[in-house]
Amino acid sequence: SLKSVSMLAQKLSAFSTYYHVEMQQILVNPIDFEKAYTLLKEAPAIPMFKTLADLDKFLNEEFEKYGLNTFLDVDNLDYSLAKSRELKNDQLVAWVSEIIEKREKLALRNRFNEVTKAHYETVDAMYAAVRPLMKELGFPDELMLHTFSELSVFDSKGWDYAIKSKIEFLTKREEQCLDYQMKADKRQATVDELLAQINNAKTVKAPRSFGQLFGFSVIAMMTFMFIVNKFI
Repeated sequence: SLKSVSMLAQKLSAFSTYYHVEMQQILVNPIDFEKAYTLLKEAPAIPMFKTLADLDKFLNEEFEKYGLNTFLDVDNLDYSLAKSRELKNDQLVAWVSEIIEKREKLALRNRFNEVTKAHYETVDAMYAAVRPLMKELGFPDELMLHTFSELSVFDSKGWDYAIKSKIEFLTKREEQCLDYQMKADKRQATVDELLAQINNAKTVKAPRSFGQLFGFSVIAMMTFMFIVNKFI
C-alpha cells in the first residue's frame, strides 16, 4: 500500500546521507585517428624531482610496475637506452632518454652544490670552480663575470633553481674570501717589509763600540768648551 511505501521511505531517509557534487566544466574535443594514436603512444609522464634519491626510487617503482626489468637495467640507463633502440620502441626510447636527461641535470646540481661548499684560498679560485658549473646549468653568459654580490640584485627569472637558492650563500662566501685575502695580503706586506729591513741592515757597516762613541763624545765636548772659552 501507499502507507507502507511512505513508511519505508521515511526509514531509508533517516539512515541515508545525501551529497550534492559540483564539477568543473569538462571540454571534450574530437580528434583524428593520428592524434589519438600519438596520445596512446606517449610514455608515462616523469614528474620533477629535487634529489637523485627520489628519481631513483621512482625509476625502481616504474621498472617494477611495467615489468621493464626483464629486458632493461634500472642501474644502467645507457644500456637501457641502447636496448630500447634495438627493440625499435620509440616510446621507450623517448622515455629512457628523458630519464637520463633529468638524472644528469640532478647530478649536475649536486656537483654545483658541493662546489659552493668547498674551501678556496682566493675568490678567483672560487670563481674558477663555480662559474663553469653555472654555465652548464644554463646561466646567462652576459652575467657570468659579475660578482655574486652584484648578481644578488638581478632578476633571477629563468635561472636554474640550484643557482637561485645559492646566490645569497655565494655572496657571503665571496665576502669572506675577499676579507681573508685582504688580511693575507696585509700579513705578506708586513713580512716583506721586515725582510727588507733585515736585508738593509746587513748592508750597513757595523756600528762603533761604546768606548769609541764615548771617546768621540769627550773629544767633541772638549772641542766645544775650547771654542767657547776662546771666542766668548
